[in-house]
Amino acid sequence: MRRLLYLIAFLGCAATAGAASAGSGESLFGLDTASVTYGPYLRGEFGVASPRPGGAFWRPPGFPSDPQISFDADAGNVSLVGLAFGYDWQNGFRGELALNAFGSSDVTAPCAAASDGSGCASHADISSAAVRTRALMANVYYAPREAAGNSSRIQPFLTAGIGLARTTMSDWTRTNPLAGQPVRTFAGATGSELAWSVGAGIAIELDTDTKHPVIFEATYRYFDFGSASGGTVPVGPGASQPAAPFQFDHRSHVISVGIRIPLQRL
Repeated sequence: MRRLLYLIAFLGCAATAGAASAGSGESLFGLDTASVTYGPYLRGEFGVASPRPGGAFWRPPGFPSDPQISFDADAGNVSLVGLAFGYDWQNGFRGELALNAFGSSDVTAPCAAASDGSGCASHADISSAAVRTRALMANVYYAPREAAGNSSRIQPFLTAGIGLARTTMSDWTRTNPLAGQPVRTFAGATGSELAWSVGAGIAIELDTDTKHPVIFEATYRYFDFGSASGGTVPVGPGASQPAAPFQFDHRSHVISVGIRIPLQRL
């Protein structure tokens, strides 16, 4: 994952340097004129997502006699790949429909607090789980310099999106050394929720041949995928089911690079 981050940084620097040199000494946001990119386009991207799970909890089988347990959840970084089809009005605005696929992120969640104020020593931790997400997003982009009439090949932009996220949590395991069964595993589950994103980035036209423009993009986005939740059916010994399964607010910071290809000029 660290190597992927280095690769993204290298590609961003290389693209910026290439665009600057192609401008024959013009400033970064100079008068180097972009090709006409009006019309439909395809965009592909890859990147790194850093999940930020929050509000994690479960309600054990004995709830409400046994307290609700809140967790300090942590999730590992994962890769992102995306493909989008869109339309560029070349007036500062464009829109697209994008499919984003995120890798499987390992999740652990030690006990943080109990609803009755008792100490965590007598309560469960979540020792293993994994979450994978697919998101179908409708994105809009706004490039303020282009909207103001600037035709530079380098255009910063803002972006926002709304769509549907489908998240799968694997079988998950709770561990409590003081329980009658110290380790219990429960089935995973899949759910669909409203998703949204906001972000910013920069687009750099790389190809000086205006017949076939190719645009490099580097983007940061914040995603909110709703919630991720496991199932309640026991896997292995034990028949009791939790009153509410392990679940958390599913959010992520994403850095990506990609290529946008206008189709009108092919």
